[in-house]
Amino acid sequence: MNIERTRRWGFILLFAGFLIGIPGILMLVAHVRYEATVRIKIMPQPDNGSYDPYFIQTEFEVIKSDVILGKVIDTLHLDDAWGKRYNYGKTIPKAEAIGLLRQCLDLRPVRNTGLVDIGVISEDPEEAAKMANTIAESYIDYREAERVKNLSPTDKLTTYDLPDLILETARQPTSSIGADNPTGKILLGTGLFLILAGVRLLWRAYFAAPGPVA
Repeated sequence: MNIERTRRWGFILLFAGFLIGIPGILMLVAHVRYEATVRIKIMPQPDNGSYDPYFIQTEFEVIKSDVILGKVIDTLHLDDAWGKRYNYGKTIPKAEAIGLLRQCLDLRPVRNTGLVDIGVISEDPEEAAKMANTIAESYIDYREAERVKNLSPTDKLTTYDLPDLILETARQPTSSIGADNPTGKILLGTGLFLILAGVRLLWRAYFAAPGPVA
């Protein structure tokens, strides 16, 4: 009787483990993310020669601004693409698309240099690379336009220079940075625990039993 009970509970735990674990796996797979990074060089515009300790932080705010990100949305038609993916096929408002893109950004200064890494996270590796490169291009275009606007006509013809550069374009990532879904991880962990417990009971019932039950 004890062996039969052990077998029964073994199958119950095994079934429950798969029932709980499989949705966890699906959640994690559905939320696998990729990060693409483009590296740019930015230089302070020649002003009065004074050092601005907040220069990089200020430029980060420019990169995250509606002006830059809005241009990226328009260039890549992300409001349409994300509408198909997240909004039942309906184009999402541009302001909402900008907010989503801003959440995907990971801006990192390279210590003691004028270099900045612009990382963009997406569920689609190709999309991540396109967004990172387009953000960098939009920012460089913005900086160029601002610099030209602040120069005199003579300067524009003789001394205008663009020190901001894209040093390393973003490539399509081939490996993910992992899934960010706590619920999926909990379900998968619980499912694995139950499966192991069920296998242990079945092993005991079928292989560790002293003999067949009459």
